[in-house]
Amino acid sequence: MVRRQPISFVISRHGQSGLTLIELLVVMGILALAATIVLINAPTRRSEARSAATEFSGALTAAIDDAVVAGGVHRLEVTADKWRIARFEDEDWKDFRRSDTQGAVQFSIEVEEAAESNISALTGERPQQRGRDEPSIISIDPFGDTPAFSVQFRSEQESWTVRHNEQGDITTERG
Repeated sequence: MVRRQPISFVISRHGQSGLTLIELLVVMGILALAATIVLINAPTRRSEARSAATEFSGALTAAIDDAVVAGGVHRLEVTADKWRIARFEDEDWKDFRRSDTQGAVQFSIEVEEAAESNISALTGERPQQRGRDEPSIISIDPFGDTPAFSVQFRSEQESWTVRHNEQGDITTERG
């Protein structure tokens, strides 16, 4: 009859009581490789201002495209803490797109002087200084006569600017 001995007795009998240095280095190498892969594939956190500027740029492009294709009028409304693009349908302005930053980003808009003078020439009114909660309104018409303007997005980390030029190009840049 063969008597079986416990495994621990067999291991200690051969003088092995733990991991060898080579085994430990192989495990550490595998863990380092796995950590490197995770860090490389982890998404970087974008600043809130950059995300808001990118979102606005896409919404503005979609509104201009929709105005041209559908032949409708859109308008951009910007206040210090939100923006909204509305479409005129059924004799009322209805939301097309709007900001969802919830106060983390501050907005400011600059319209070229020629656009302001055209508005005053057409309406007979002089442009007035707007309060914080009063929106700046820019018409987006289907014929491509939208004035040149820029909207600046500021957060605690940085600022980004979206520009719409006379040719209808929309650019997003830092600063």
